[in-house]
Order: sequence, then structure tokens, then C-alpha cells
Amino acid sequence: MGVLKRQGIFSSIFTYIGFAIGAFNIFILYPNILTTEEFGLTRAMLVISGLIMQFSLFAVPSAMFKYYPYYRDNLDRKSSDYTALTFIVPLLGFIISLVCLLLFSNIFKVKFSANSILLVEYYYYLIPAALFYLMFVMLKTHCNIRLNASLPTFFEDIGYKIYTVLMLLLYYFKIINFHGFILFFCCYYFFACIPLYLNLRMDKDFTFNLKISKVTRRLKWKLISYTLFIYVGVIIGELGEYVAPIFVSSYKGLSYTAVLAVALYMVSILTVPQKALFGVSISILSDAWKRKDKALIERVYKKTSLNMMIIGMLIFVSIWLSIDQLLSFLPPEYLAAKPVILLMSLGKLFDLACGINNELLSTSNYWRFNFTSHILLLFLLIPLNAILISRFGLMGSAYASVISLTIYNSLRFLFIYKKFNLQPFSKNTLWSFISVVVLFFTINLIPANNATLITKGLSMLLRSGLFLLSFSYCILRFKLSEDLYTLYRQILERIGIKLHKSS
Repeated sequence: MGVLKRQGIFSSIFTYIGFAIGAFNIFILYPNILTTEEFGLTRAMLVISGLIMQFSLFAVPSAMFKYYPYYRDNLDRKSSDYTALTFIVPLLGFIISLVCLLLFSNIFKVKFSANSILLVEYYYYLIPAALFYLMFVMLKTHCNIRLNASLPTFFEDIGYKIYTVLMLLLYYFKIINFHGFILFFCCYYFFACIPLYLNLRMDKDFTFNLKISKVTRRLKWKLISYTLFIYVGVIIGELGEYVAPIFVSSYKGLSYTAVLAVALYMVSILTVPQKALFGVSISILSDAWKRKDKALIERVYKKTSLNMMIIGMLIFVSIWLSIDQLLSFLPPEYLAAKPVILLMSLGKLFDLACGINNELLSTSNYWRFNFTSHILLLFLLIPLNAILISRFGLMGSAYASVISLTIYNSLRFLFIYKKFNLQPFSKNTLWSFISVVVLFFTINLIPANNATLITKGLSMLLRSGLFLLSFSYCILRFKLSEDLYTLYRQILERIGIKLHKSS
């Protein structure tokens, strides 16, 4: 448990540091060093190479986590084919993806040549980018299984961002041209694979044996059925996440993709607490369903909903009070991101307020509905993005996101309420929302001063800082969140300040 805790702490630290460096890259370096079209190309290449990687992966990492103990406990090092299988299957998947890329290259060029000619020009760079990313994910999974999650997390969350900073600076000072920048941009995961592979080579279990083992023969149908089911779910999730940038690149062009990237990164800040709570809650829910502890399930459902909504509103309103100042650091064309950020953030806040409905359903006997609702979300996102982006541009992607998430979460809310008589809201949800609205409109009366860089910074600090302090005070003073209040007390006790029981 000590190893897990230590690895978890390091991984979390690396994730947050990487997020901060990524924000610096997205909001400062990329927009001010690259043109909007060049910046959009990097986003489109990340999205498409990520999709190719997921198509090639065949959900092997999920199967690795589930079935690794069977190989570890029933086979010795020399007879285990576990490592070989986990690389051969994704490589076969990549060969299939490569054939598809070559066969459909003309269709791709027709779809993207009118508005995203740079993407067509660098089309074949997607092949090494996806291959290196695929190999990194496989090596990362092997590290995670061997309880060494901090190393791949460092290279994925921090190393990649620092590497990008260096490449951008090399391009800015004309040490490399744009062609060289894209080449290095696509090759990062090749360099990141080297330390992961060297680390794994020190593990005696990391051996390649091509002979099919008795465990594989015994479990082959379970392995196939499990990975196929997970694979469909992963592809649906990835398509849902990446559909907007792909349609924007095709219908409107890479310059619009760059503006969308800024909006999406801003919205992604709201999901940081969501990811942390999901990881913690799923094991608790699994155990609670097994013991038929409905009271615990309801408590977890309500608490996570409230905490995610509070933290999400805290982050969003702090950003929105200074949104004009933040966007002023970017070239003028990025101002179009403002209404997109607003709409997408409101949709994400509703998603956060609906709590851990995904984990609740996936660990229950109604997991099939969870799977079906994911398919429904995809079937909403694809046509809505296609229709609305072609008509409304960037705002079309925001409309599609809000409509899809609202329908998706509303159906899941109604299903959970009907089947389990559970819902995530409480009176503290209402009071938290009222507090945010009142504080926002009050603090927004304070005029923003954009005269100079210093006054702009002070204005951001005053408005956003005042909201952070005021809302945090309301949460803690009126104990709107039991968990956040407990965390507050623990932090004070750690630094030697003790509160009375009644406080």
C-alpha cells in the first residue's frame, strides 16, 4: 500500500505540473509563435494520431490489467507469452490501421484539402506519430502493472510539455524550420519509449516468448470477448471526445481548430477534480453494490456530485471573471473562443453536477444501459457537430456539446432515479449555486482595468481572487460540503491550528 500511495502522490504531482506547463504552451507559446493554421495543424494531428492509436490498440491495456494476475501466478518467466501478446496484438492492429490510412488517403484529401491543406500535406506524418504513441501506451501499461506509474506519467504529462517548449523555442529562433518542428513534434513518443523500455528490461518478468501458453489457450475466448466489448466502448468514447476538432478542421479549417483548442483546454480545467473523484469512487461503489449497501451508494452519489459541482463552479467563475484579460494575451483571432468557452463550460458544469452516474451504472447490474447511453451520446455528437459546425462554425461545436451532454445526462439521471430511486442533488446543491450566482454578479460590478499589463494583472487578481476567497468562505462557513470542510480542518491541524468542534 505504501508503494501505491507513493506512486499515486508522484503521479498526481506530475499531472498537475504538466497541466500548468500545458496551459502555458496553449495560451502563450503556441498562439504567439505559430500561426493559427500551424497551431491548428498540431491539434488536428494529435487528435487523429490518437484515434489511430486507439483503433490499433484493441483495448489491450484493459485486458492486461484484468488478466495479468493469471499469467503471473500460473506461469514462470520462460513460459509466459504475456509480454509478447500484449505487443503483437496492437502491432497487428496498427498494420490494419496503416492499410486503411493508405486505402482511404484520397477520401481524406478530398474532405480536408479545401480548408486544411496543411493537414493534407503532412498526412503521412500521422503514421509514425500514431505508431510511437501506440508503443508508448503499451510500455506505459507494463510500467503501471509493475507499480511504476510515476515514470510514464512524468514523460506523458511533464516531459512532453517541456519537449514542446523546446521545439517551439527552436522554431521561434529559426534554428529549425516548420517542417523540422512537425517532424520532432511527431517523434516525441519515440524518445519517451527509450527510458520506459530500459526500465522494464530490469524486470525479470518482462520477457518475449512467442510460444502460446496454457493460460492463453484456456482464457482465449474470455480474452477475446472482454477486449472486444471494452474496445467498442473505448472507440465510442474517443470518437465522442475528438469529433468536434475533426469536423471543425474539415468544414472550417485549421485556424478554427486552433481557436477551438484554446476553448477545449480551458474547459478541460474543470475536469481535473472529476477524474480524481472517479478513480476513488469506482472501487467504493463496486464493493457497495456487492454488499447491497444502497445507503452508501446514495451518500457517494450525492457527495461526489456536490463536490464536483462546487470545485467546477469555483474554477469556472474564477476564470470567467478574468476571461477578457486572459484572452487579451492571445492574438485577436482567439477572441472568438470566448462564447465557445462559456457554452461548453455550462454543459460541463451540468455534467459535473450529475455526479458519478457513469461509475454508478457501470458497477451495477444495469451496466448495459451505461454502454447503450455511450452509443447514444456518440450518435448525438456526430450528426449535431456535422450539421451545426457547417452552419454556425465554432459556436456549432459548442451547441452540439451542450445539447448532447444535456440529453445524455438527463436520460441517465431519469434511469437511475427510476431504477434505484436515487438522485445526486441536495439542498446544499441549491445553496452552493445561489452563492455562486450572487457572488458572481456582485464581484462583476468591480470594473476591470486593462490599461497596462500591471493593472490588467492586478484586476485579474482582485476579481478572481475575491471570488475564490468569498466562495471558499461560504462553503466552509456554512459547511455546504462536508468533505471539503473536513479537508480544511485537516490542513489547519497539519500546520498546528486547531478549531473548536462547533466551528
